[in-house]
Amino acid sequence: MRSIVLKKLLNGTLAFSVLASGFVVPSPKAYAQVVQEAENQQQTEFLSVDFSQYPTLAEGWEAKADKKPYSGGVTSSKSLKLNKDGYYLKTPVFGLKEEATLSFSTKGYSATGEGDSVLKVKAAINGEWQELHTLTSFETSFVQTEVLVPKEATQLQIVLEKRGAFNVALDGVKLTGVGSIVEGGDQLPDAPETDKPEQGEPDQGVNPPANDETQKPEVDAYGELVVSGASSLEVGMTSTVQTTTKEGDIVSDVKYESTNPDVLTIDDSGKIQALKEGITQIGAVAIINDKKYVGQKRLEVTTATDYPITVFEEGFKEFPTLQEGWQTNLSADDKYSGGNEAGPALKLTKQGQFVETSEFRLIGNGLLKFAAKGNASQASGTTVLRVQYQSNFKDEWKNLAMFNSFSSKFESFGVRIPEDATRLRIFVEEKGKMNIAFDDMRLFAQELGEKEADTIAPVIEMIDEVTSGNLDEEVIIKANVTDNRKVGKVTLYYRVVGETEFKTIPMGLTNGVYQGIIGTQELSAQGIEYYIQATDVEGNEATTDLMTISISAEDYTKPTITSISPADQANVGKNKTPKISAKYSDRSGVDVDSVQLIVNGEDVTKAATVSETEVVYQVEQALENGTHTVQLTLADQAGNELVKEWSFKVSDVERQLFFGQLHSHTNLSDGAGTIDDAYTHAREVAGVDFLAVTDHSNSFDNDTQANIADGSMSEKWQTGLNAADKYNEDGAFTAIYAYEMTWSAGTGKYGHMNTFNTAGFETRTNSAMNLRNYYSTLKTQPQSVSQFNHPGTTFGDFADFGFYDEDIDQLITLIEVGNGDGPIRSSAHFPSYEYYTRALDKGWHVAPTNNQDNHKGLWGNANTARTVIEAEALTRDDLYEAIRERRVYSTEDENLEISYELNGATMGSILSEQDSAEVYVKVKDPDAKDTIDKIQLITDGGRVAHEITDVDQTEKEWTLSFTPDASSTYYYVKVTQNDLDIAVTAPVWIGEKENVGISKVTASSSKVLVGDEVKVDTVVYNNESTPVTNVSVEYYVNGEEKPAGSDAIATIEPSDTKTLSASFPITKKGKNVIEAKITLTVNGATREYTERLEVKAFDSSEVSHVLIDGSHENAYVADAKYPNNMKYVTELVAQEGGIVHVNDKPITTDVLAGMDVLILTDPSNNFYYTDDEVLAIKAYIEAGGHLIITSKADYGDKEGEYGNAAQGNKVLEAIGSALRFNDDQVIDEKEYSNQNYRLYFDDYNEESPYTKGIDFGKIEQGNANNQDYKFSFYSGNSVLVKDASATVDLVVRGHETTKNSDADKQGDFEVLKEGEVIALAVETLENGAKIVASGVTFFSDFEMDPTRDYSNRTIMTNIINEVAPAKEAEITPIATLHTDVDGDNQPDLAGETHTIEGIITAGNTNPLNTFFDVVYVQDETGGITIHPIANTKLKLGQKVRITGIVGSYEGDTQLGEVQELTDVEIIDQSIQLVDPTNLSTADSMLEKYEGLLVRVQGTVQSIDAASGKIIVNDGSGDARVHIQGYIGGGESQEAVGKWVERINVGDTISAIGLAAEDAEGKRIRVRNTDEVVVVAGDTPDQPGTPEEPEQPDQPGTPEEPEQPDQPGTPEQPEQPENPGTPEQPEKPENSGTSEQPEQPEGSRPVTGQALMGYLFVGLTLIGLGFIFMRKQRFMKK
Repeated sequence: MRSIVLKKLLNGTLAFSVLASGFVVPSPKAYAQVVQEAENQQQTEFLSVDFSQYPTLAEGWEAKADKKPYSGGVTSSKSLKLNKDGYYLKTPVFGLKEEATLSFSTKGYSATGEGDSVLKVKAAINGEWQELHTLTSFETSFVQTEVLVPKEATQLQIVLEKRGAFNVALDGVKLTGVGSIVEGGDQLPDAPETDKPEQGEPDQGVNPPANDETQKPEVDAYGELVVSGASSLEVGMTSTVQTTTKEGDIVSDVKYESTNPDVLTIDDSGKIQALKEGITQIGAVAIINDKKYVGQKRLEVTTATDYPITVFEEGFKEFPTLQEGWQTNLSADDKYSGGNEAGPALKLTKQGQFVETSEFRLIGNGLLKFAAKGNASQASGTTVLRVQYQSNFKDEWKNLAMFNSFSSKFESFGVRIPEDATRLRIFVEEKGKMNIAFDDMRLFAQELGEKEADTIAPVIEMIDEVTSGNLDEEVIIKANVTDNRKVGKVTLYYRVVGETEFKTIPMGLTNGVYQGIIGTQELSAQGIEYYIQATDVEGNEATTDLMTISISAEDYTKPTITSISPADQANVGKNKTPKISAKYSDRSGVDVDSVQLIVNGEDVTKAATVSETEVVYQVEQALENGTHTVQLTLADQAGNELVKEWSFKVSDVERQLFFGQLHSHTNLSDGAGTIDDAYTHAREVAGVDFLAVTDHSNSFDNDTQANIADGSMSEKWQTGLNAADKYNEDGAFTAIYAYEMTWSAGTGKYGHMNTFNTAGFETRTNSAMNLRNYYSTLKTQPQSVSQFNHPGTTFGDFADFGFYDEDIDQLITLIEVGNGDGPIRSSAHFPSYEYYTRALDKGWHVAPTNNQDNHKGLWGNANTARTVIEAEALTRDDLYEAIRERRVYSTEDENLEISYELNGATMGSILSEQDSAEVYVKVKDPDAKDTIDKIQLITDGGRVAHEITDVDQTEKEWTLSFTPDASSTYYYVKVTQNDLDIAVTAPVWIGEKENVGISKVTASSSKVLVGDEVKVDTVVYNNESTPVTNVSVEYYVNGEEKPAGSDAIATIEPSDTKTLSASFPITKKGKNVIEAKITLTVNGATREYTERLEVKAFDSSEVSHVLIDGSHENAYVADAKYPNNMKYVTELVAQEGGIVHVNDKPITTDVLAGMDVLILTDPSNNFYYTDDEVLAIKAYIEAGGHLIITSKADYGDKEGEYGNAAQGNKVLEAIGSALRFNDDQVIDEKEYSNQNYRLYFDDYNEESPYTKGIDFGKIEQGNANNQDYKFSFYSGNSVLVKDASATVDLVVRGHETTKNSDADKQGDFEVLKEGEVIALAVETLENGAKIVASGVTFFSDFEMDPTRDYSNRTIMTNIINEVAPAKEAEITPIATLHTDVDGDNQPDLAGETHTIEGIITAGNTNPLNTFFDVVYVQDETGGITIHPIANTKLKLGQKVRITGIVGSYEGDTQLGEVQELTDVEIIDQSIQLVDPTNLSTADSMLEKYEGLLVRVQGTVQSIDAASGKIIVNDGSGDARVHIQGYIGGGESQEAVGKWVERINVGDTISAIGLAAEDAEGKRIRVRNTDEVVVVAGDTPDQPGTPEEPEQPDQPGTPEEPEQPDQPGTPEQPEQPENPGTPEQPEKPENSGTSEQPEQPEGSRPVTGQALMGYLFVGLTLIGLGFIFMRKQRFMKK
């Protein structure tokens, strides 16, 4: 409050200043020397409001807010809840005699909005609302704000203008001053308009001056400043002060002065140095809105005290380990490597971070010392570090000192600690543009005492004491509990009046208030007695008196319906006369006369039997087929009425169980056999009721021309549809043709999905068809249904069942829980029951299926797995209807019958919440020996809710009744037979999932160096109406049993999110799977949620390093407006084999060490590159480092070295570059989009390596609205070339009409002619360093977004490829990948990333010789399967370098998870064919030859044409030669399957193939049927097994030079990518990579060196001449 004396003195000082200089800031010292006098006029609080009875308010007050206020406030027991735009509180009309002060308190509650919440204070002045103050920052505890109210104001309102990230609680509103309420005053009286402040001018709550420049400011123009900081320092201490307005706004541009500079000095940053003993006043003066504001603070400097005792010394050398009793919320990676005296130092980067010490007791004052320095960060504003303390062991934290001025070097700071302090905390109160390095925290004392015994009990203060209640309403008991030190436990004891034993409820803190809830089930009309007991941490106990609550028995609630029949949406089948009933209850009893039952609009009450607990109506006249409605109305004895409506369906055809398959393949994609074979076998041999053939859509011809609504252009698709129509016969056999959408690792690896009942198809070949877009496409086909296929890690889990919404939930109704054509429980059949549970728990309504996914024929009977559909008839329409209604179950037994109903609703039904459950299950296996072991009822999370065991019968009926658990939203049946076969049904859903779960899990980087820590954040959301409690996360790496990190929080409030984080090192090279497991309690039930992500780890030498500077508030990196927009370039660098580092500290040679590329985006106008930084950059460039540097237009630019162009040019000039930024703005008045500075350029240097890949022919020139393939250039400046002799590539230029302007009006730009503007240039320095300069940050997320077709992404990719190419990987010998020391048939290196080099031994250029998504590679040590290779064409004999992850599939070692775009490189296009290794038939089946190209010769023992199996034996043992159903001839172009006609049992054959393994065991996998030939004459003796499986020195040199390398194998470019069929390509999760057969090029056998062995044998037996002639005849054959 200002006194009249003060006003007069200030007026005099101001007048003198004005006379002397016209307009001079008065001396802070002069102001500080003014002695404040007592005010001569008493101000009082004459307006206030209480919200405890809201929505009722005191007369004259008005509010628009949430009807339910927040509990807990400052002056009230409740606070106003402002949670929507425009919600407000308005005062009565008043009159003021002078300025007054409005004070109020606010608290922020996290909301779902984005950006700052904006709360404004407005005053009615002269007939209009004028803004006085704006709040955009809200704490999680109440903070008071004061606002100066002009005396002209007549009414106030506080309005939430924008609800952003916070809802706002408002309380403690009062107006203090000299004034009174105006009775009946007009709200906002009419008055003439007054001038408003100009746009952008801060209001500060005072009226602007008149526009007369000669007018002198009046005294009342002064505002007060608040100077805060330490009040007492010791000689030698350094401290800081902070200055704010009375409203709490920080004022940064302040002039400070000390009245006694000998005692204490202060600079204009607020930094204080205490020099000698004495007292001084600090004066502060600031100009705000052309108004002078003043403030002062008294400071005492005392003689430095001797502190002989060191209480603690913490240098953080072992961080995150701290001294015993210390606490922090910093994570392990919140540290700088360097420190004050020694590293590390704490890294304070976020508001709210803290470090708390252990407790101590001082005798006399203490001295805290610490070291700190500032590092620039992405934020704006001032960083405030607060020192707080707890007094006398109490919980409350008190402010002690504040520090807000930090230099770039460590400084020592000191704070005198009061004697009553018992614990200290360093707290980041505000986070501005400085991160803080904090180190060496020490406390010194004069003398140490001991903690006194605490004998004082807590104090309990009741809040809103409850004295009455109702039997139907829970009772909430609230209390404030405080203690002289710390509260321990608070417990509510209660009992029914008359009883002797008390029950207990732990009382928890809610908004600072202890709360306990007594549920309605505990209440009695006799009343409730209760008391509260509180103990502190020392064990002192306080107890309230026994209080009594009278409980009314009056009934205000409606009756409750406990069950209905038929269930809602139930299908009663052919029962046309069902019994319709409902059970109900009410505490006061149901009025029987009020019951009314209406069926299909007809009142049937009189025909029904009605009682106080039930109504039953027996339908007598048969109902028609269709849906029927029921409406029940009833009331209780108190007149409370309830209306309940539901419906059910009648079908006069009894549903039957139909057994079949919904996932199989033919040679229309990658399966064996024709489409006709499939349907014929399924119907006539397997005897199934239905078969869906679902070939891979990317194998169809013209796949990119087709779409989901029209597949007519694809011959294969039409062939499949026509065949299905041909074989489909209603009532006998249902034939379905559909397609499998297949995303490989190179196309997103979302998973595989079958889609049924569409006219066309989609394909992964369409690169835009990601999972999210596919879901959108499915929504255009409401008649369709889809199935999640084999979810798991091998093929994908649909983004962890992400992208859920209610519409797509209606279209994806199936999920495979079993997949594969191998025997059940073998390695060729893959269960995925856990993914079924996961999908259900994430809200999907899906039914389980079990499919054979046939690729080798045997459609329907490859094993005993079946999908069973409960339908009314065996027709396509009926099956589709049943699938749509989820009447489906899965069984591993071929004929197990299950019926399952819950409350009359069959499996797949979605019901509302059920108060009780009546379950009926019938299980029957027709086979006499197939007995049932157990039947279980499974609920959420896979928990067993109920079960019966030891059934030991082939048929069992099970009925049970129970009350559903609060945590259960679905129940399904699981049957386990004694032979271990499993069946699971679709659930019956009995409620909605809670709106609680994991929003996202992210890692600080997806690509790290081995040993580096990664920080993982899990965001948990709570959209429920009640708090979520006991939230914890555990992070598991690579399936380890022990968590690598954990975090926990107590509560997540409604409509809020919280992030749980942990940091831990990644120690394994290659792929690392991190699983976040969240456990929480919601609505009384415990829930678990899991999410996974992958992080790849590399050795430093394996990757390139890109440093993006963020230490200068750089654009799109760390600026205030668009921070963190380098996501896509970070991903790009990772794809190209590099790692991005973001720098947050000054640039030095150490920072740049090891970096391949430095990226400098435009710094903010608050920064420039220092001379030291420029020298470091110069040295880096001279050493060969590359630089990408960008700028921006000069609009709103600063002058001098802070200007946009000047910032970058300082660097460019120092490094000797010929490039410069022009201090201009690039514009185009003719070709622009919306604004003349939003430009899209298409004038490229088409010869530049940086424009490679831009489709110049598709650019629509002259049309700025079509931006495809154009260079996005938004608000940029031009690039100049200052030296014509420099080696500069002008990559992008402006249009012919593009020019430049001087937007900042500083006259400092170089004028360019139209058409001369350069947008992007690349200079090559003499040492080879590349300098990339552009007037815009052309690689921000806005320009690099892959959904936009700008050329920026292509250009940046080319630049990164040149300046940060992928490092040469260390080559691993293939034999090393096969190492299996423990003999478990799994490679020891499984999961690790490795790179190999070798020759292609099975390629993919000839469709008849191509394995599905697989090739084989061989080096001098061995061979191996590579998966997936779908798009990159690889020829036999080419040398390749491939990177992938070691794994296995069906025992076959593979290099898997290959990303074709980045992991596959052809390093030699020439053809160097590998000769096969000759082996005996027995040896060819040995593990040590797996992956090699081999040849055997022997006699055919047997042939299984259907499975492509030929057993061959040369006398040493059997070998299985395997010809898959889609493999044909190479040179001969022999058709698929025709080999059977030329090979017979007893023939001697020579066979070449890949030594491999599948579910049946070892095999020779034939790549080309031309390489399986009948050999004339006797089988020669085998040459034996070579000691080493390595290739001979010259494997590619045939003995017959006249034979061409590939004479008869055209590449067939017109052939679709993968016409062949792998055995199990889409198999779900298996360790490593799927089996994926590969296809040879079509080469014929090369026998030169192999026959040398035979020649040697012949010479020893018969003689050189005879043998030579025999060999020539053999070779010609």
